Amino acid sequence: MSGNITMEDCLSALERAGVPPAKELATYMQKLLEWNEKINLTGAKTPDEFAVKHVADVWAAIETLGSVAPAVADIGSGCGIPGIVLGIISPETEVTLVERIQKKARVLSSIVSEMGLDRRIKILARSFEEVKTFNRDTEFWFRGVLPGPKLAVYLSEHFPRGEVGQLVLMKGPAWPEEKLDIMNEPKVKEAWLERFGSAAELNYSLPQGAGERILVLV
Repeated sequence: MSGNITMEDCLSALERAGVPPAKELATYMQKLLEWNEKINLTGAKTPDEFAVKHVADVWAAIETLGSVAPAVADIGSGCGIPGIVLGIISPETEVTLVERIQKKARVLSSIVSEMGLDRRIKILARSFEEVKTFNRDTEFWFRGVLPGPKLAVYLSEHFPRGEVGQLVLMKGPAWPEEKLDIMNEPKVKEAWLERFGSAAELNYSLPQGAGERILVLV
């Protein structure tokens, strides 16, 4: 790994992104971006890009919600967003990173272990439908995993009675069109039509004019 990205670079990037600069967040960013030079984990290549597009997104989502649930599962975690950031910002929350791609799961395990977070952030190298051990009160976060209609069909196939806890979808401004497509998709089961149809929607903005976002609580 190159070591070109310093802790100070990451702390400064967090501050510019409007996120209270914290050593653990900066350490995560530094390790992740160094790993990204070997394995493609994120399209963000610089601390500033990662801070604005990813860390600030999670920070703003937490501020919008007002709190983090006691147990959270990050489905399709990828580079650890939002799960690792949720776990750092809310130390009392138990986080599970669900990442079916083995090499990504190994990187997440390495980062979490090196940071001493492995007691409260767990990694499962499996697909969501394979995991049957979640706490009943677990909140399931999805960010960039599948477009709305495909996600609704996936959920209908594997959880046809809607028998999972609250979903938190981190979505962009195209969500209204995605929701309309979900409601018109014949493969979506009734339980999920009801859940998506009555989902709460909370709007928030990314810093530096980086875009508008919507939290969808299904």
